[in-house]
Amino acid sequence: MENLSLEGLTQAQKDWLDKCTQGSWSLNKSGLVDIDGHFDCEKQNLEDFKGVKFGVDGGDFRCSDNQLTSLEGAPQEVGGDFDCSYNLIRGTTLKLIHKTMVERNLPYIIALGLLKTRINKKEFDKLSSGYNEGSLNAASIMSRFV
Repeated sequence: MENLSLEGLTQAQKDWLDKCTQGSWSLNKSGLVDIDGHFDCEKQNLEDFKGVKFGVDGGDFRCSDNQLTSLEGAPQEVGGDFDCSYNLIRGTTLKLIHKTMVERNLPYIIALGLLKTRINKKEFDKLSSGYNEGSLNAASIMSRFV
């Protein structure tokens, strides 16, 4: 259920959060959605997290069997299992990016830049689609300093 001010979330996003959350969700002071329980958005043909940016999920976060090509907006911390298998990008690649984001407290694009040499080119191209060349170059440079 909704706890804090929910400005910034559309009704469709709120409905989706209600549908997928087993427990409760709230918007934290940083504007990120925290889950008290589990979040399951498996098998929804999702290409992204509908513009929702997650903070902490105290339980499991399951986003497998979708069309995800990025972890933009994925939780910064997951207390249980993080399952992102069976997406357009290999689950192992998505887990590596998520682990890097969490362990180093990095935004998605910086973690992606940091891992560029460890991800095959085809997957990197999918993961970086939607970012302009300047942003990718800046992320690549910034990743050298983390």
